Amino acid sequence: MSTQQQLNDEQERMRLEGLRTLARVIARHYLAHPEKYGSSAEEQEAPPPNGRLTSGGEPSHEDGTT
Repeated sequence: MSTQQQLNDEQERMRLEGLRTLARVIARHYLAHPEKYGSSAEEQEAPPPNGRLTSGGEPSHEDGTT
């Protein structure tokens, strides 16, 4: 059972606005100071589309084939 109160429409709008603002701040900091973060996103390998790997380390396909 959840004890959290539901947000009204105005509170939910403000929450989303705050999250968007925070995301912009984080993105701007990352773009301004990439050296403070590990390897860049361009250097990292993209994750498989469904987030799972097969036993051989290759991404699995939606239809179950490898």
